[in-house]
Amino acid sequence: MSRDVTISFNFAAPVDFEMVIDRLTLSGWTFLRDDSVWYMVDDFEWKDAPPSHMETIMREMRMSYEAGEVVAISAMIPSEKHFGNLMFHTDRKSVSFVPLLDYRLIRAATQ
Repeated sequence: MSRDVTISFNFAAPVDFEMVIDRLTLSGWTFLRDDSVWYMVDDFEWKDAPPSHMETIMREMRMSYEAGEVVAISAMIPSEKHFGNLMFHTDRKSVSFVPLLDYRLIRAATQ
């Protein structure tokens, strides 16, 4: 059983996910979780890749985003040890942040 909290941001004009990620990076946010970049494309499929593949990750997210799909990326809040998932919705005017406050990987759990 789990509980989620979602913080929703709604904008008057469309926002682009790469612009948001760039601005958050400038503000000190990082996009590493367990030494990888975790991101979501293709109908809620989560993937991970090394940070050296960020260009490829952004390209893959762009393809899904332009195809009208939701995309997301895990981020670490500046000065904190907590992660959250940034989800960019298909309306392009809303972004959700889902804090992963007590996130734990259970190694014994299967997919």
